[in-house]
Amino acid sequence: MLKRGIINLAASYIIVDALLRNAAIWIFGLSFSVGGTYVTGEASTWVVYLATSGAMTLCSVVTAYLLVTYHRWGLMTARVWLLLSACLNGYAVYLSSHNIQLVVALLSSLFIALWMLKTLEQPAVKGTYKVIADLHRQLWGMLKGQTQ
Repeated sequence: MLKRGIINLAASYIIVDALLRNAAIWIFGLSFSVGGTYVTGEASTWVVYLATSGAMTLCSVVTAYLLVTYHRWGLMTARVWLLLSACLNGYAVYLSSHNIQLVVALLSSLFIALWMLKTLEQPAVKGTYKVIADLHRQLWGMLKGQTQ
């Protein structure tokens, strides 16, 4: 696969991973905490779920944007996101060992995150990213009237 394709694939995975994690929070978490009754304090649960989902989605979009625009911090933030995703998936597998279907889904997401992390660490991908990031920085400097 082309190096730029791998970078775009990693950015897409970061966003999809966040959206799936948000869906899991809403499907599994909220239904257990709210249930069929509305009691005092449950409104704060909705606020927490909305804030968590919103923050996670925003962080994933910013990380993917930094990655696909070849920002100098893009590769590092993507690696941090994938590492945190792998850790969260591993912990979720530990917590949900009673549900085989959920464990299979979490393990597949865990292995995809680890594969993406390993792929982004390859020297060819890192080199391609650095070259394109330097070109973007030079072009942006020329557009702003600065010479580098």
